[in-house]
Amino acid sequence: MLPRIIYEPLPFALFAFSLCCFIFQLENFYFWSALLMLLSSWMLVKRSNYRRKDKQVNKSYKLPNGLYEFLPYAYIFIGCLVYISRIDALAFFGLFAIICGMGIFILREANRHAFLFNHY
Repeated sequence: MLPRIIYEPLPFALFAFSLCCFIFQLENFYFWSALLMLLSSWMLVKRSNYRRKDKQVNKSYKLPNGLYEFLPYAYIFIGCLVYISRIDALAFFGLFAIICGMGIFILREANRHAFLFNHY
């Protein structure tokens, strides 16, 4: 078992490293950064489900649970792929998708763990 000081920031560090590889267009690392992004996303989703303060009973939603959990990471991943494409007109849409993915991620963390907007 990893120490808590390493275990806690590890998925965020892996995710940040993979984003940097995409944004700075390090073409030799695209495959590995995509794998790191998927691995860190999987780690964050699993850890978030385990630590949720608002445990959900099994309800049927419009999206399957797995797709719903990975949606912000998919936005960020697709945004990175569009951003690194050589088409300048699509770079704005890639950046917009990255910002939307980060926004969904931050709002979801705030609602689940109540570390932001705590009015009590």
